[in-house]
Amino acid sequence: MGIGSSTSAHEQTTKNFPTYKIIIVGGGLAGTKIAEYISQHDHQIGEANIKITLIEPKNCLLYKIGGAKACLDESHAVSCVSSLSPLTNTKKVKHIQSKVKFVDVNNKFVLLENDDKCFFSILIITTGANYSPWVQPRGSNKNQILQHWRKCGEVLQSPCCKRILVLGGGATGIEVA
Repeated sequence: MGIGSSTSAHEQTTKNFPTYKIIIVGGGLAGTKIAEYISQHDHQIGEANIKITLIEPKNCLLYKIGGAKACLDESHAVSCVSSLSPLTNTKKVKHIQSKVKFVDVNNKFVLLENDDKCFFSILIITTGANYSPWVQPRGSNKNQILQHWRKCGEVLQSPCCKRILVLGGGATGIEVA
């Protein structure tokens, strides 16, 4: 090392190992569980440097399957939304609150809605499926989502909703029935 060099011993030992930039698109159950698993088991990957980025427009984890019941039961609604903080406060997982506009697999980057580029060496897409529009929570934080479900519940309990026809036997249809 030369005079005036400020490279630490840790930087010297880790810079010779590969760095894996893992981007996970989608912060639902699958995306958060993958991020959690990798962050807790990164020592099993060997002498690599791992950087995990979770890209999710919401600042919370949303259990969508409970959406229909959440419209009618406030205590259930609260249990369907939890903070991403326990995962992202570990400093092993970075959360970017955004949507992805484009994925460039050749140049290995995702383009965010604000036109920022996030480069990756490993890309994991866990965006899931869309839900019924009336149950699909509106908002990017817990309070906005709970407020949306309250409004849906008011509509469902109004006199105009004496009968509901359920079409489809998916998660929402079964839950509403």
